[in-house]
Amino acid sequence: MYKAINAPLGKLGFNTLTGISTTALAGDDTTYAILEAQIQAITTQRKKIAGQMIDILEGAAFNNQPIDEAKPQQLIKPANDLLASISTP
Repeated sequence: MYKAINAPLGKLGFNTLTGISTTALAGDDTTYAILEAQIQAITTQRKKIAGQMIDILEGAAFNNQPIDEAKPQQLIKPANDLLASISTP
């Protein structure tokens, strides 16, 4: 899930680039502004979710912190919701 929302060629990055960004560039100034604001909102959500995921992974890998299985499970739903919010081109 981390890769799906954070990798440049993951599902989120690819669909944002080929769907929203391409549409924004092809539209008028108003369309561009609206869609770029949508990309900013998506980026904010992605950073929040991915940041929490990486904190868990780094804590386990570098600080010998056990992973509470509930926390990663709580992050999967918002990550899936974020992916679902981007329509496939």
